[in-house]
Amino acid sequence: MKNRVIKAMTAGVLAVMLSVATVCAGPSITAGVTVPEEYSRITEESGVTDAQGNPVKEGTIEVIPTTDKETGETTTIITDVGEEVKTQIEAINDAIKEAAEKNDMTSFTKEMEKIVDEEQIVYKDKDDTFDVKTCAPLVKVNDVVVRDADGNVVEGAKNVDVKIEVPNLTKAIKAEGIRIMHYNIELGKWVVIRPEVDYDNKTLSFHLDVVGPIMVVYDPEMVETAE
Repeated sequence: MKNRVIKAMTAGVLAVMLSVATVCAGPSITAGVTVPEEYSRITEESGVTDAQGNPVKEGTIEVIPTTDKETGETTTIITDVGEEVKTQIEAINDAIKEAAEKNDMTSFTKEMEKIVDEEQIVYKDKDDTFDVKTCAPLVKVNDVVVRDADGNVVEGAKNVDVKIEVPNLTKAIKAEGIRIMHYNIELGKWVVIRPEVDYDNKTLSFHLDVVGPIMVVYDPEMVETAE
């Protein structure tokens, strides 16, 4: 009979991958999600623009944790998502923290159900059948931002190709079950995006129409089991 693979980690772990029945914990969120340096640079050829459509000729793409490394509490969200969404993200992060500490998905599932029931979900691929209500988190919410050559945040940067490194990504999670949930500030909704998965380099690649908060989630039914 098959059992799920369980990797025990310390209580301070902030990044998790959870299934309904078991917990597979990964490294902390601050260590676990980065943009590899070779993919962080922006040139005029990148096609990135500011909110008005002006090219960002030189800059960088960053993925910034929204939680404090020591406390796990939600801190600054750079993207101007509004107070209501900030509160929502704080609740999501708290729910993931609780899931990691108590091995209980209840709070996280409730937050995902709210997003769906309040019609805050759209799918990048209209044929996508990914069930947000039953998904599990792989990492906490992070904020994707673009900075110009002087290090200033480009508000509402558009047309951004993102590649993030996620060390707790494993082949046990089937690629077809992994999604990016991105809060699109122009739509005012969470967009479900199917990323390109590179297990060898532990990276996920995806395109954002506009920068903003992201969360990596997966379908617990798409996790391979071990003998």
